[in-house]
Amino acid sequence: MGSSAPEDGDVFLPVDISGPTIEDRTDAARVETLGLNNGTVLANRIDITLSDGRRIVIEGPTALSAVVRLVQGLIT
Repeated sequence: MGSSAPEDGDVFLPVDISGPTIEDRTDAARVETLGLNNGTVLANRIDITLSDGRRIVIEGPTALSAVVRLVQGLIT
């Protein structure tokens, strides 16, 4: 079993995750229409800034698990 301590040379990316609260009926209706009441965590806008300054922006409902896979692909 591996250690959970970071190794020398590991690079960690800062990640800020924030989600809107569903307070108005429009957002609640949209979530219900899209069938998203199954516990899936979604992001509506993802902005990734790479170490060389280039940016990747993804807009629209995107599953957080897909974002994690994208970031893993970028760092390998």
